[in-house]
Amino acid sequence: MTTTSRPFLRRTRSPRDMTGTRAYGPRNLPLKAWLRAFWRLPGRVAEDRITLIAAGVAFYGLLSLFPAITAMMAVAGLLFDPNAVTEELQSVAQLMPENAATIVMDQARGVAGSHEKGLGLAAILGFALAIWSASRGVGSLMQGINVAFDKRESRGFIRQTFAQLLLTVVLVLGVAMGFAATIVIPTAMKFVPLGDTEQRIIDALRWGAMLGLSVVGVMILYRYAPDRDRARWRWLVPGAVLATVLWVIGCVGFSLYVENFGNYQQTFGTLTGVVVLLLWLWLSATVLLVGAELNAALDAVNREADLPPDAPEQREKSPEAIPTDS
Repeated sequence: MTTTSRPFLRRTRSPRDMTGTRAYGPRNLPLKAWLRAFWRLPGRVAEDRITLIAAGVAFYGLLSLFPAITAMMAVAGLLFDPNAVTEELQSVAQLMPENAATIVMDQARGVAGSHEKGLGLAAILGFALAIWSASRGVGSLMQGINVAFDKRESRGFIRQTFAQLLLTVVLVLGVAMGFAATIVIPTAMKFVPLGDTEQRIIDALRWGAMLGLSVVGVMILYRYAPDRDRARWRWLVPGAVLATVLWVIGCVGFSLYVENFGNYQQTFGTLTGVVVLLLWLWLSATVLLVGAELNAALDAVNREADLPPDAPEQREKSPEAIPTDS
């Protein structure tokens, strides 16, 4: 009986005894495999021109940002006061440079001020139009993730459009649910007497939950965005965690740079907010694609276990990405 017919055997195999056999999950990879993947990561990013692709994603993301905010506010506003959602969005916008955050918050307040509760025909049509417009940004991100996973887009127009619309809806609903959770928890805690220490713990848990939801959202993108067989969830975790961590660090660092060292106001004048927002979107797209490249690099080193020692030319590029569910 072969090990492929009994996958549970791979769970008990020592990570250092995997010669000729792929690892069951990333945690089973030996340290040398992880180091090799990270060593190759800069080369993959440069070869696939990730920063250039991220610039295109950022452009379409800018066009899609305001429809996405409209759709998110529409969903969250069905359950909560739109002004409460706006206040929670303000706390998240602290990760953005002030000029960019002002543009986003002005749009959110405008939507909240004109929001009407209910699911009338106008509201449904407005939500559908917002989703359709926002899906353009998701579509460009899907193409970038395809490049990271060394895949060519072979889905037809209808299938590809359906995939990007579905992903857009899922992501918008996920963000709305995340905001809903961060609104419900503090509201419920108001009825419980808490000291300063307990309040800090609650705030830390709230931010931890938002970061966890971010990791899950990135994993959904990595699983369903590229044109390939569905990857196992466990193989998507490393790239999603890396992308989330880099995004937080990058946002904080970029905000500090813009506020203390950047000279954008004198250079771009009234366009400063738009330029800073576009750069922030480029940074976000870059870290998402870098996370996808890490997953692809881990897949490459994992597949090397199945290659003969005299086939080094096949080791970097693999015809299929990340192990799939059978």
